[in-house]
Amino acid sequence: MIALAALPVLFIAFAVYQMWRMTSAAKAFLNAAKWHNMGKMRDYLSAESERSFDAQEWEESLLRSPIQEFKEVRWLSREIANNQGQLKGWILTEDGRSTPISMTFAKENGRWKVCSPQGSIARIAGGFAEGEQPYSNFSSLSQSAGGFLPATTAHGATAEEHWERGLALHKEGEWTAAIAEYRAAVLLNPAHIPAHGNLGEVLQTMGDLEGAATEFRAVLHLSPDDVRAHNRLGAVLLAQGDRMGAMAEFRLVEQLDPNNALLHMNLGLMLHKDGDLKSAMTEYRTALRLDPNSDEAHYNLGVALIEKGDPENAMLEFRAALRLNPHYPAAHGNLGILLRNKGDMAGAIAEFHAVLRTTPNDFLAHFNLGATLHAQGNLEAALAEYSIVLRLAPHHPEIYYALGLVFEAKGEMPPALEHFRHAERLMPTDPRPKAAIERIAHRPSGKTGFR
Repeated sequence: MIALAALPVLFIAFAVYQMWRMTSAAKAFLNAAKWHNMGKMRDYLSAESERSFDAQEWEESLLRSPIQEFKEVRWLSREIANNQGQLKGWILTEDGRSTPISMTFAKENGRWKVCSPQGSIARIAGGFAEGEQPYSNFSSLSQSAGGFLPATTAHGATAEEHWERGLALHKEGEWTAAIAEYRAAVLLNPAHIPAHGNLGEVLQTMGDLEGAATEFRAVLHLSPDDVRAHNRLGAVLLAQGDRMGAMAEFRLVEQLDPNNALLHMNLGLMLHKDGDLKSAMTEYRTALRLDPNSDEAHYNLGVALIEKGDPENAMLEFRAALRLNPHYPAAHGNLGILLRNKGDMAGAIAEFHAVLRTTPNDFLAHFNLGATLHAQGNLEAALAEYSIVLRLAPHHPEIYYALGLVFEAKGEMPPALEHFRHAERLMPTDPRPKAAIERIAHRPSGKTGFR
C-alpha cells in the first residue's frame, strides 16, 4: 500500500467524504424530482428553502420539465467552505439533451441540504431554454468565428451518435475511424465525458501519450473524482517518466476507491518499472482477482513472466488478454515473438498480421514480420516488410543490418555490404555488422548465400 503521512491522509479522506456526501445529496434530490417524489425532495431542502416549497406548484412545473428524462449529472466544479457548498455542472437527459446546473448547499445537523429555490432548482423545473447549447467550460473548443457550434454535424449526427459510433469502431479495432468519431462528439459537446475518456484510451493505446493526457485531464476538469481518468492519467504520466505526477494520481485513486483493479495494475507497472518484478506480479494478480476481465492486467503479467524466464505461462496470459480483447496489438505482437521463438512461424506471422490490421504503421510489427518471413526463406516478402520499416523508421539501426542479411542471402553483395556498413555506423559497439562485412570480404569469388 502507498505510504502517506497520517495527517494529510485524514484531511484528504475527510474532504473526499464530504464531497461525496454533497454530490450524493444532489443526485438523490434530482432523482426525487424526476419521479415527482415531493416528500423526498422536501427532505433534501434546507430549512429556509423548505419554508417556500409549494408542492402543487412544483408538481405542475415538473410535468412540463425535461427533468422527467433525467439520466445523469456531471459536476465541473465542487466547493466546500464554512458548512456551505456549491456544485456546478450539467445534467444529461435520456434523449441526449444537456443543460447547465448550479446547486448551493448548507450543512444542517450534519447533512447537506439544497438551497437557492429561486435559482438552480427553479431553473431545472422550468426546463431548457430555447435553442440552448450543451454546457461547456471549453470555450476554445465550443466556439467558432460565427458563435457556438451547431448541435449536430453537417450530416445530422448528434454528439451522442458520434460517440456511439466511435465506441463500436473502438471495439472492432478500427481505431483511426473511432478517433474521428470521438473527436466529432467532443467538438459538438465539449462536456461529453465518455467521448473524452474513450478518445484518451485509444490515443494511449496508439502511443500518443500527450494527446491521451489532454483527454484524461479534460475528463477530470469535468468530473474531478473520475477514478478511471485518474488511473489512466497516472499510467500515461508513468510512461512519460513523470513518477511524481503518476504517484499523485494513484494516491487520489487510493483515497476514492482503494480496491480498484486498475489502481493495482498501475501500481504493478510502477513496481515493474522499478525492477521489482516479484511485487509487480503480486499487484497484477491482485488486479486480476478484483477484475478477472482485465485484459491489460493479463498482458502486463505476461510481460513480467517473459522477464522471469517463463515464456509458456507468458503465452497463456497473452492468450487470455486476447480472448478478452481480440484487438490488443501489443498482446498479438508479443505472442508472435514467443511463437517464432518456439519455431511456429505460421502462428507468429498470423499474430504480426493481426497487429497490422489494427495499427498498420507499427514499424516493429513490420520488422518482426519481415524477420519471420526471412527465417522461412521468403526473401522477397521479407524485403517488402523491411522496406516499409525503412520508410516508417529510417533511423532504426537494426533495419540496415536486417536488410544486409536479406541481400546477402539473395547473393546481392553490393547492397548487402552497403547496408552492413550503414548498420556499423549506427551501431559502432555491435559486433554483428563488422563480422558481416568481414564475411563478405572473405567470400570466395562467385559464391552466394550464407557460408
